[in-house]
Amino acid sequence: MPLRTLINELETDHKLRRIAARVSPELELAAITERSGKASDGGPALLFEQGAGHRFCVVTNLFGTEERTALALGESSLRAFGKRIHASLLAVTGQSADERLRALLAADTLQPVVNHRPPCREIIAPPDLSVIPALTFWPQETVPSLTLPLVFTTDPDTGQQNCGMYRVQIHDSDSATINFSGQSGGGRHLQAWREKNLPMPVAIALGGDPALIWAAGAPLPQECDELHMAAWVSGRIQTVTCGLSQPLLVPAEAEIVIEGVIHPGETRAEGLFGNHTGGYVANPAAPLFRITSISHRADPICPATLVGTPPKEDCYLAKASEQLLLAMLKIAHPPVRDLHMPLETIFHGCALIGVEDSKEGQGIELLQALRSSGPLQRAKLLILLDSDIDIRNPSLSYWRAINQLDESRVFIEQGRISIDATGIDTTRLVEHERVTLELISRRWSEYGLG
Repeated sequence: MPLRTLINELETDHKLRRIAARVSPELELAAITERSGKASDGGPALLFEQGAGHRFCVVTNLFGTEERTALALGESSLRAFGKRIHASLLAVTGQSADERLRALLAADTLQPVVNHRPPCREIIAPPDLSVIPALTFWPQETVPSLTLPLVFTTDPDTGQQNCGMYRVQIHDSDSATINFSGQSGGGRHLQAWREKNLPMPVAIALGGDPALIWAAGAPLPQECDELHMAAWVSGRIQTVTCGLSQPLLVPAEAEIVIEGVIHPGETRAEGLFGNHTGGYVANPAAPLFRITSISHRADPICPATLVGTPPKEDCYLAKASEQLLLAMLKIAHPPVRDLHMPLETIFHGCALIGVEDSKEGQGIELLQALRSSGPLQRAKLLILLDSDIDIRNPSLSYWRAINQLDESRVFIEQGRISIDATGIDTTRLVEHERVTLELISRRWSEYGLG
């Protein structure tokens, strides 16, 4: 659904609060979001009407619960989201899960359409980043950041676009840094433009379809188009428009669009940024993004997310990606039945994997396959567990894993740990028989226990 539709639905359901008071973009807005989000129910989404000291509105904690994230993706729950992906992958042909997903997203019905009078062009503004409500979140941060940017780049040879989500820091009125990871779509594009000694066109969209915000950060295989993924997820064709100053297509429904270039080899040191490790990080040589144009809606709403010690709303976006991974793992590795990545370690790829009918040696083979390729290849911890264990119960899962620890079942390579905790003989587990349990259920009131 469109961003504004989601905001309206949350407000109607009393799951979004408007804040009319003027709030500083330096620490205050983040602290309000942090305190509100610590509520047992995840707190409401927050719409800051005075734009954190700017004339733009800012919305935070949109994805602050599994329920809200599922709603943004058009589903009743994230489990339902995963089941829909799995059923759709089964319905298309392909030798691998990656091929099936590419085939699913290749449908002509998912092609975006061009809007020549888009909402994101209602105001053509001077290329001045000081109007953008970038935020500082934690005390040692000195450079404000954009934390939900949709970053569009293109391959210089094929013209294929990529939409990724990377840390953006605004250093002055006409430049910012973008922290591409080397293996990301944007990172590969940057290297290709650098090898040609040409400036890379870049567009940053703020806002747009929440399904695209998720897709931009999802672990999609190469050559899977994020706009197509968002269209499939939302059931709505994405609308795009041509760049004002760069040869890129950008979301027509975006709230704000910033365009510019990255010149080959031009970098700048980032300021400190508080991230999910609970500490600060900084790239000493982040690519420097020089602004060429800015446009926005007449009344833009800038989405932002607080990053820090889990759980935060980025964790729930990652839980949606967990469902994509599970659907693809079931295709690639049929014994896999379930996947759980605890919030505290989800950004390290740590995963509990439930498997069925594991025979001697199969667990080791599966771990080797997961480590050889795919999104769990670099996970810091993988634990395989029999399907009798509820892998969403961490204490029970780790208890089973500890009881199965054996040097023949634990593999450590480059600091990454894999544990095969499968193969338990369930007939020898310490459990009461069903007959006894039925007996005490019938006589429970006789025992005076209610």
